[in-house]
Amino acid sequence: MKKTAKILIVIQLLFLSLGLLPQPTAAAGASLYLSPSNGTKTSGDKFNIFVYVGASQAVNTFDVYLSSNNMTVLGVSSGGSICVLFPNPPSYTSSTARFKCGLPTPGFNGGKGYIGSIVVQAGSPGTGSVSIDSPSSVLANDGSGTNVLTSKGSATFAIQPHPTSAPTISSSTHPDESKWYKATTATLSWNGSGGAFSYILDQNPNTDADQKSEGSGKTKTYENLTEGTWYFHVNVQGSNGTWSPTSTFRLQIDTTPPEKFTPEADPKENAEVRPIIAFNTTDKTSGIDHYELKVDNGSWTRVDNPYKLASISSGSHTVYVKAVDKAGNETIGEVKITVKQIQAPKIILPTDGTTIPYGSDLLIKGQAGAGFTVKIYLDEKLIATVKADQNGNFSYTYKELIKSGRHRLFAVAINKDNIESSESNVVHFNLDPKAYLIFGFTIPGMSLLFSLVFLLVLLLIMAAFLLLGAKRFRRKLKKVLEELEEEVDKDLSSEKASEKLKKEVDEDFDEAEKKT
Repeated sequence: MKKTAKILIVIQLLFLSLGLLPQPTAAAGASLYLSPSNGTKTSGDKFNIFVYVGASQAVNTFDVYLSSNNMTVLGVSSGGSICVLFPNPPSYTSSTARFKCGLPTPGFNGGKGYIGSIVVQAGSPGTGSVSIDSPSSVLANDGSGTNVLTSKGSATFAIQPHPTSAPTISSSTHPDESKWYKATTATLSWNGSGGAFSYILDQNPNTDADQKSEGSGKTKTYENLTEGTWYFHVNVQGSNGTWSPTSTFRLQIDTTPPEKFTPEADPKENAEVRPIIAFNTTDKTSGIDHYELKVDNGSWTRVDNPYKLASISSGSHTVYVKAVDKAGNETIGEVKITVKQIQAPKIILPTDGTTIPYGSDLLIKGQAGAGFTVKIYLDEKLIATVKADQNGNFSYTYKELIKSGRHRLFAVAINKDNIESSESNVVHFNLDPKAYLIFGFTIPGMSLLFSLVFLLVLLLIMAAFLLLGAKRFRRKLKKVLEELEEEVDKDLSSEKASEKLKKEVDEDFDEAEKKT
């Protein structure tokens, strides 16, 4: 055993003398770099770029921000990383990626610590690049988390045109790659310069279609697809015999509604203020897109959690909350609440059964709680919002034309916390276009018509009586004159009056009869 130890010491001294053992680093620090850092790619090529750390001292926390130019980020991977702790999983967009991870003490110290990789696709001909950007950091395992990053690497590639252009893909059933759909039947179409296409549908975004022709058709329908994210890949063989890069189209399918849930209300019973409604649920596939809420048979309104009801009326209500996932699937939960009664308003004018002449203003007066807001409704339509004074009185003059017929008028009151009362007394009134306002009184058109007809008939009867009486009077007067003429003639004969006198007397009687 002692002999073996001596041999090992001798070997170590020999390697040290030859400079083959690792030497201490003079300056502490760390660098982040990419591999490969350069190269030549063809437009549409997909390949991996690996992220490494080099450190001359122990480090244990890494936050790496990457951005791309003329390169599309298709995915990220951390398999085989020196990191074992991931507070957030690696994430990416089409032009960015991020790795945030770490490892326990003693951390990492060395020249090539693998952190993760990104999958990119070369863009249009020219230059494409990926770079490590601020605020990337590497923290030392020194108890203080000192950022020791001194160098951030990049990768630059020359992108050449591809001999055959990749096909363009579209879908009539799932047109937007970023959206989720409920449909489980997907139809895809594509075009490209060539007569032979190869395609495949799977759930791997990085698959390349093979170079075995599926024929010259340019559409394909898949039925009964399961939930999740699918990728359709297609390439085309050009006239020069070369195959194009693979084009990929994403399909996102979700047929399951969000999880069931029950909203909560505070306060829930005999509320004196507007209740706050709280709700939350999950959706395993596409995630929750938004929530909607309605009270009783009202209309749905998009809301955030929690939500304070904008207004509520006194009495019992059911509040419904609808969770909608990103594919449009819905789940509805409900909670029952009661709201304390507040003073309902009272309409004093007009009185029930009133008749209003055409063209007259409608004067509305009433009483409510002091300072309450009062909404006035005519035939179920809101016509005014007024405020009761400190004595609770309110009034409003409606100047719009009202059609003839029977109308319904009522009001509701709203207190300072937007709690709404029940309806006031309902007033029915009639608008009569034939009515007239006479000496401050409204006379309905039919009543006035009947009165005029009655007065006309009465006048006709009186005129008839007068006419008949005048005729009888003339006949009687004529008879009296005739009798008087006979008496005068007798007297003149007995007195032996002259013929001239008799003639004058007869002429006078004739004139009297004519005037009569």
